[in-house]
Amino acid sequence: MPAPRSLRKESGRGPGGQGGRQGKALVRVARPGRGERHEPRSCAGCGQALAGRPATGVERRQVPGLPPLKVEVTGHQLTGRQCACGRRAKGAAPEAAGAPVRYGPQAAAIIVYLYAGQFLPAKRAGQALAGLFGTPLPGTAAALTARAAGKLDGFPERAREEIAGSAVAGFGGTGFRADGKLEVVPVVVEVEVAVPRLAPA
Repeated sequence: MPAPRSLRKESGRGPGGQGGRQGKALVRVARPGRGERHEPRSCAGCGQALAGRPATGVERRQVPGLPPLKVEVTGHQLTGRQCACGRRAKGAAPEAAGAPVRYGPQAAAIIVYLYAGQFLPAKRAGQALAGLFGTPLPGTAAALTARAAGKLDGFPERAREEIAGSAVAGFGGTGFRADGKLEVVPVVVEVEVAVPRLAPA
């Protein structure tokens, strides 16, 4: 089976950053979350210990990083009680615990982002979750995406209203291959909403 052909066209430009582009570098923060002090142990010349000797200066460096990534499991117990009248009741589960075992909204959002936002195949999205957090993906990314889509009631209507009421709306499209055919997804690339002027006080 032949490899899929790229839809990109040659730009004539070389690889890497282009001339005139403004790069972005890491910047220091005023107050790091934690700090570590590194002291010289001994003199490189005579070998004497340097503990307690006068300090001649401090060079400051910062290392942005991420805390350890791990899945935190929250247990929910739905307690049942019996009233004096004989009727029984049980505590209601929160929406996130709508099944015996279900991914919480944050983990589900990451999967939906990888699958629908970054267009990773469902299998690779699951592999990414396992690699990042050390947990397998029971079920499918498509099922989690469908669950998330069910919470978007009213969003298409609101989006249409915002676009129709905007002063300027630009449209474009992005192409991708599905089942060996080129498909185009329309995308709103620019919306300018008219903001009413406030009367002077």
